[in-house]
Amino acid sequence: MPKYQKVKRLFSFNNLKILKSQKFGYEGVILHLAPFNLSGWNVCPKASEGCIKGCLNTSGLGQLNSVQKSRINKTKYLRFDRQLFLEQLDKEISNGIIRAKKKNKIFCVRLNGTSDLSWEKFKVRDNKTLFELYPDTIFYDYSKNYHRFKNNLPKNYHITFSLAEDNLDIAKQIIKETKRNVAVVFKKHLPKKFLGRNVLNGDIHDLRFLDKPNSIIGLRFKGNKKELENNNFVINL
Repeated sequence: MPKYQKVKRLFSFNNLKILKSQKFGYEGVILHLAPFNLSGWNVCPKASEGCIKGCLNTSGLGQLNSVQKSRINKTKYLRFDRQLFLEQLDKEISNGIIRAKKKNKIFCVRLNGTSDLSWEKFKVRDNKTLFELYPDTIFYDYSKNYHRFKNNLPKNYHITFSLAEDNLDIAKQIIKETKRNVAVVFKKHLPKKFLGRNVLNGDIHDLRFLDKPNSIIGLRFKGNKKELENNNFVINL
């Protein structure tokens, strides 16, 4: 038995986050893998206990068993046949750019919908990364991996640091030393300020590269409500 099955499409482009982005003139796609080590391969190296417990992987369509199986399969596809996976990813991005132009939309890509991989290290073809192959395309993600921010990220790759219960000191350092935005998950209500910064409503759209720098991106908890109990990953004010 093969470790995975090839898939017709890697990206999602019909979920609520994508539909919201279209209202702002963007045509977005998101890659959803199986988070943490659900596939047997940890794709979230800096995931905290609270993050794993409250992961949005099971929200929305993620509640469906078929969706979970698909995400696990795609993750195994990347793990066991990386080059073929990247070739398909490359092709889907190329097709997405064409599709967006036909709709008079700006194409954008979120590679870590439910993962936290360092895509800037993945060589796709001609010894180039996706960001080098598509310099005019906007890529964006959230990440808890502070080491990624220490390196020179591609100019067309916008990453928002994600607060967790075990990285508050790092978040404070980022706030003190840079203008990089920090995403914070709140239980229900978004405050006007948090950690000394203005809070923007991050649920209006998913286009984090449009956010004003030096801000806190407030996100309301969207995971399983049962996982809220004793979960310090979610801020309760």
